[in-house]
Amino acid sequence: MQHLEAHVYGAPVLHVGLYGPFRLMLGDGQWRSCRTAIVPPGLRHALDVSGGVHGKLFVEIESPIASAFRRRFPYRRGAVTGLNDPEIVELFRWIFG
Repeated sequence: MQHLEAHVYGAPVLHVGLYGPFRLMLGDGQWRSCRTAIVPPGLRHALDVSGGVHGKLFVEIESPIASAFRRRFPYRRGAVTGLNDPEIVELFRWIFG
């Protein structure tokens, strides 16, 4: 996947660029560069990984781990939350490596 057109997920998603940043576009049409980000459920966005390796973690809102996920990765509805979290990048590299 190089580019994913505008779409909406029903669950919060942790996006991680394993070896470099990726880009997200929100409703305002501007692309933002991110290394790690949480996209909350219901937020329309497009994704461009520009040839990079990208990992995602979806957490169902009703799952038993949803509250722990939200404590570890706080996010607001309607807004992307950018994270500076080298530990999560390393964990994703280990998983996908």
